[in-house]
Amino acid sequence: MQDIAKSFFYMFENAGLDIVWENNIKKMVWKKLMLNVAGNSITALTLADYSFFKTSSKIQELCVQAMHEFLMVAQYENVELMKKDIDDVIDYYITYKGSKKTSMLEDIMNNRKTENEYIAGDLIRLAEKHGVSTPMIKTLYYLIKIREEQYLER
Repeated sequence: MQDIAKSFFYMFENAGLDIVWENNIKKMVWKKLMLNVAGNSITALTLADYSFFKTSSKIQELCVQAMHEFLMVAQYENVELMKKDIDDVIDYYITYKGSKKTSMLEDIMNNRKTENEYIAGDLIRLAEKHGVSTPMIKTLYYLIKIREEQYLER
């Protein structure tokens, strides 16, 4: 299977596409999930786009706290995330050029259902399975649910 994936990778690379080969795709998927669980929730609740995120040490600190909880769950799931991955996520947000909004912020601003249940909810259930405390992530999860209830259950 990896040979087929490598063949496609080289075909796309030779076609001039900006593409990256990941040796540890599980880790990269979890890293993206970590960005979403922490960063998307916080930006949605604060209505902060990337340009504000990069200047707000308070938002960055909240994000780091949530990601530390995420790391504990990832360890129980045998995912090799570490502190450097948290630094990478923060760096992604603060070096992003422009004022992009996260998908969850877009959902909140447009009164749509968010992916909160599928990212934070699932992570909380995994944490509970492993006996890991996630007070920050739970708080973000419930605040997003409350916000959704305000406009979805009218």
